[in-house]
Formats: sequence, C-alpha cells, structure tokens
Amino acid sequence: MSELLPDFLRALVSTTGNVVLMLSLLQPKYGKKVTRLAMLGILSADLGTAVYCYLNGTLTLLAKIDMVLFAVLCFAVKPLFKDTFMQWLFSYITIQNVSDMVIVLSFIGSRHLPYPPYANVAIRLVLFLLFYWLLRFKVRPLYRQMVEHWSVFFYVALTVWATYTYFVATSDDIVATLTTQAIPLLLITAIAIAAYASVCHSLSTISQEHTLREEKLRSDARQELLQTELSSQEAFVNLAKQNRHDLRHHNALLADYLERGDVEGAKEYLLQHDAHITEAALKQYCKNPVVNAVLRLYARRAENGGVSFSPDADVPEKLPLTAPETGELFGNLLENACESCEKVGSGGFIALTVLADDGVLRLELRNSVAVQTDFDEKGLPFTTKEGGGTGTRSTTTIVQRYGGMLRFFQEGDVFVTQMFLPLS
Repeated sequence: MSELLPDFLRALVSTTGNVVLMLSLLQPKYGKKVTRLAMLGILSADLGTAVYCYLNGTLTLLAKIDMVLFAVLCFAVKPLFKDTFMQWLFSYITIQNVSDMVIVLSFIGSRHLPYPPYANVAIRLVLFLLFYWLLRFKVRPLYRQMVEHWSVFFYVALTVWATYTYFVATSDDIVATLTTQAIPLLLITAIAIAAYASVCHSLSTISQEHTLREEKLRSDARQELLQTELSSQEAFVNLAKQNRHDLRHHNALLADYLERGDVEGAKEYLLQHDAHITEAALKQYCKNPVVNAVLRLYARRAENGGVSFSPDADVPEKLPLTAPETGELFGNLLENACESCEKVGSGGFIALTVLADDGVLRLELRNSVAVQTDFDEKGLPFTTKEGGGTGTRSTTTIVQRYGGMLRFFQEGDVFVTQMFLPLS
C-alpha cells in the first residue's frame, strides 16, 4: 500500500489544484456555501475516480476517464456560474490546459530527479501554486477581458486542448506515451504558454492604450465641468460685489416705503429681494474654490441618483497641490464613490469629512458598496473592469508625490477611503 502513497498524493494535488484554479478564474452565481459544496463534490468525484484507478493499477484508464469527466462536469457545473456557456467553456478549457501543462512538466521534470514519484508530486504542487498566483494576482483583470472576448481567443485554447487530448485518446499506456513523446509534449506546452502569454501581452498593451485615451477624455470632461463651476463662482462673486454696490439704492427704496407708511409694500419688496439673493446663491462647502466646484458637481450627481450626500469639508483656500491635481484628486475619489452607490440602488450614501489640523489635511470618505471588495498586494481596490482602477492609481500617485498616504478598506457594506496629506 505504501507504494501507492505518491499516487494518492499526486491525485490530491491535481484535483485540489484544478478546483482552486476554477474558483480563481470563474465568477460564481450563488453564495460561498453553495459554491464550496459544488467544488467539494467535484473534488470528491475526481479524487474518488483517481483512487479507484490507482488501486487497480490502470493509469491509462484514469487519463481516459478524466476526459469523460471533463465533458460531464462541463455541462453539470455550468449553472453555478455567471458566464455565458461559451465564456464558461473557454475558461473550463483553459483550466484543463493549465492542468495538462502541469502534468507534462511535472512528469518529465521528475524523471531527472531523485525519487521520481515524490519529485513529481513536489513539482506538480509548485507549478499549481505558481499558476494560481499568476492567474489570481497578476493576469486576472486581463483574463476577464479575454473571457469577455472569448470568440477571438477560443480557437487558441481549443487547439491546445485538442492536441493534449489526442495524445491521451490514442495512448495504450499513458506512462509510456509521456516518456516516449516527451519532446513533442514539451513543444506543445511551450507553444501553449507562449500563446497565452502573447494574448495577455496584446490585451495588456491594447488595454493600457484604451485606458489612457479614456482617462484623458474623462479628465478633460472633468476639467471642463470644473471650469464651468469656477466660472459660476466668479459670476456669483461679481454679483455679490454688484449687490454691495447697489445697497444704497436698496436702502433708499426701503426708506421711501417707510416714509410713505407703506409697511406691506416694504415687506413685499424685502421678500422679493431675499428670494432673488437665495436663488442666485451658490452652495459654499469650504474656502478652496476648486474643491467647492468638485463638491457641487458630485452633490448634483448624488441628488440625481437618489444618493444621500453629506460633505463636511474644512479645506483651506491654498493647498500644496496645483488646481488640476486638486480637481483630479477629489474628483476621482467622489466619482468612485458615486459609481459604487449607483450600483447599490436606493439607500446609498456618501459621507465626506475633511479636516485641516496640525499642518495635515485629513480626509475620510465613506460610501455604500454592493459587493465585497478585493484588494491587491499594494492595498489598492482590485477590479476586473476593463480600464478600471486608473483613477485610483492616479489619485495614489498624486498623494504620494506630496508625501501623503492613502488607505482603502471595507467595513461590511461600507467602503472607506482615508487620506493624510501634508500642507507644507
């Protein structure tokens, strides 16, 4: 029985690796409990089949049963995930391709090491962990774009899978096939890795170019809106100056009403004058004109979207940032908050607190969020949205340029952004 231990360990690593890859690449439709139970079922079926075949000494049969299981599970598990069938099939084939790459590399590599059965297990474990790390933390956003455009890349994945499947389907002894066909299998594996890497690199380049163009358009539009708000504020200031200039006329009219004993006329005039001033007034949140303009813009957006917006901003008139950087910083933070609340629907809120104290500008922004947010190794919100995360990276760059710090975290259904920015 002890001679079967490496086989059991290898089966455990392979089945667990496949399930973990599936969870890292696919988008579950239901809650964690349902998804985990389904994955446990897949793990049990795959592992049980492997153990049966190992006990009966039929590794070739195991390889061919895995082909059948692939087809059965492909249709059986699809309803648990959000992707369309073709998107799901593309991802499923990709996972199978990764598994085949690992099997080929671990088997051939272990032949050149001491204790090949155990070396096979060790190499397989390392390779699965490496692929998981790459897919989960490095190329996941690009991979989601690949899935969205599955029709462009499907034939690459299908060709790789069909080639691996051919070797298994035509084999009478899988161990002998892996040994005698080592060079062709290594070439196929190298081509597969190169193909996927080329696709990811192309997507990355195209995505970066698209993101830069999109961010430029958004930045220009935001600056134009800010300029409009600043012009409105300038017009308001000029109107206030005009009102002060015309104050003597206002006083003369009131005196005339009172001299004639027309108290009701004086009241009516005051009411009309007050309504005129109220209508012309602009909401003032703080002393800084650029931040004021940004807050007015997003206050209107929040109101139009049914989102509660509560700003408490003590921002000094002068900041170390340039006006465009100030607009970009506050605009990106509030835009992300608005987008998050709009996904929540009714009951969303944004609460902004900014305080200048001891030479530091302290900001805390709290807003509703509909889903659990993932964070990358740098603590930045992780997104699979095409072109997503650019505003956050831009904001982080601005803050760090002036020696500040930006922090993101989530408390239940509330997303929190905290910023510390030296004022000198």
